[in-house]
Amino acid sequence: MTVVHSLGVRLTVASALVWAVGCGGGESMQRIAVTGTVRVGGTALDNAGITFVPLSTTAAPAASTGVSQGRYRFTEKNGPMPGKYRVVVRLAPPGKDDPPVSRGPTERQSWENEVEVPTVQPCVIDLELD
Repeated sequence: MTVVHSLGVRLTVASALVWAVGCGGGESMQRIAVTGTVRVGGTALDNAGITFVPLSTTAAPAASTGVSQGRYRFTEKNGPMPGKYRVVVRLAPPGKDDPPVSRGPTERQSWENEVEVPTVQPCVIDLELD
């Protein structure tokens, strides 16, 4: 009996094994539980989003969560992986039912900073933004 698809099956299995090993759950590739505070000029930021965007030296996905009453929290399931990140904090746009708020042209809506996420869990990264 001749099996024609044998080479194709072997290549598929081999590539799956290479992918699994290359993207395996080694310590440096696991997500990290990160908590922290976000303050602007000493005041806790509320109703905002925070995103950890990997720098070119960090091969990892971005991680995002909300900021409420100056606090944010990532778990081991949705947190960033160890490495260097550009952190982007943005105020959430007002909802359609929110009362109008005067926002002057010089008032900032977003901030950026660079941080390094270590392999230690849990990790606390507090941000004091200008």
